[in-house]
Amino acid sequence: MALINIIVHQITTVQYLPVELFGSEMWDLAVQSSRRLDAFDQWCLRHILQVQFSAHVTNREIRRRSAQPPLTLTIKTKQLKLFGYIVCSDQDEEHVRGLNAGIDEPPKEWKQFGSHPRQTWL
Repeated sequence: MALINIIVHQITTVQYLPVELFGSEMWDLAVQSSRRLDAFDQWCLRHILQVQFSAHVTNREIRRRSAQPPLTLTIKTKQLKLFGYIVCSDQDEEHVRGLNAGIDEPPKEWKQFGSHPRQTWL
């Protein structure tokens, strides 16, 4: 059983977690989307462990077998790490200035270039 747990952990860490978590640091999770993500995560773990729905295995048991936290917990952890990185960084760095520009007005030295006139074919 320990070998199966190691294999499941490797499959989830390498194969499907990067796909599920791509860009999740910037997601705004509502309650309904959190439930859907956790349901999809649970479905993936059942599929990897090859547990049939007719086997009447609880979700808690699936989590125990796979040793994986819920996906929303992983997303919250990644969001808090990004927030800590941004808070501790220097105020003159570009990512901090970009976030502040999204909240306030852009700095005066940032110029918005004009776009090309539309080309018409008539």
